[in-house]
Amino acid sequence: MPDDLDLVERLLARYRATFREEHYSGGQWREIFERLQRSLHEVFMRGSVEEAAAILRDPASNFVMYGYENCYSNGPQSVTKDIGLLRDLARSLGAMRAPYPDAGWRVRIRRLPRVALESLVSAETILSHIDQVCGGRVDFPNPFEREYGIVTSRGIASARAFFAVHDAALLRGKVLEIGAGLGRTAYYAARFGIRDYTIVDLPFTAIMQGYFLGRVLPGHTVKLLSPEEFFASSESYDDALNADSLTELDVDAARKYVAAIRARAKRFISINHEANRWTVRHLMGPATLRSPYWLRPGYVQEVYLLRATADYGATSSI
Repeated sequence: MPDDLDLVERLLARYRATFREEHYSGGQWREIFERLQRSLHEVFMRGSVEEAAAILRDPASNFVMYGYENCYSNGPQSVTKDIGLLRDLARSLGAMRAPYPDAGWRVRIRRLPRVALESLVSAETILSHIDQVCGGRVDFPNPFEREYGIVTSRGIASARAFFAVHDAALLRGKVLEIGAGLGRTAYYAARFGIRDYTIVDLPFTAIMQGYFLGRVLPGHTVKLLSPEEFFASSESYDDALNADSLTELDVDAARKYVAAIRARAKRFISINHEANRWTVRHLMGPATLRSPYWLRPGYVQEVYLLRATADYGATSSI
């Protein structure tokens, strides 16, 4: 059993100070919260440290991570040998070459160097190539039981971890992430050398972020802000990231975040689907760069250059 009660006590105190019922006044997350998470919220508000710790230690037995992770009660819990998504990650980072169908399979195999041939069948070899590109060892901490994904010598690697590695590799400088899920991207960003990272999220998600990051990044500071704290500040950032959440907010709340991003970030990276009534493009206008997201069909990666910088070049005029 982890020695985590001090961490949980601190997280509970913050949760009780920052939670607001109006966080769930509308949108699709209200129904999830009321149906699956209200009883957990009551423990966080009025339960003991030990009761809260039991929820946070074993999310596969409850719904605390439902909606942004795959480790929840009655969720899929199995390992796999399919490394297709890992190959996609490597190709997205330039750690493996993209396939060239026009050349034909036989030609591609004959011309590939031996190390590339091995990487087609070995997760460990692919990971070693990714390490070189990212400038740090990519591992997969598993503080929770019953996580699922690909079994590697570095831990069980889930799809969410692959998304986070990809997204963290895009980031530079002082980073803001709006809606961070479990906090995996912040973990990899720290491993890749980013030392100033801020997450803005609702307290019910943030308590899980704080627990995960406290377990896997001891001694490293990631700032966790509630929406109210973020909007009350004026701090600026090099990169702002939003993955898989902005288009699922109430549109007025999303507009408020977009205004803050425009005023306080040099670059904005959006990775979102376009299945809802409105999209990031509706709020931000045409992106400087727009492309399909390598790892998840139906998702679009858009980059907005908002300020002229030495790293990113001139501000786009579109």
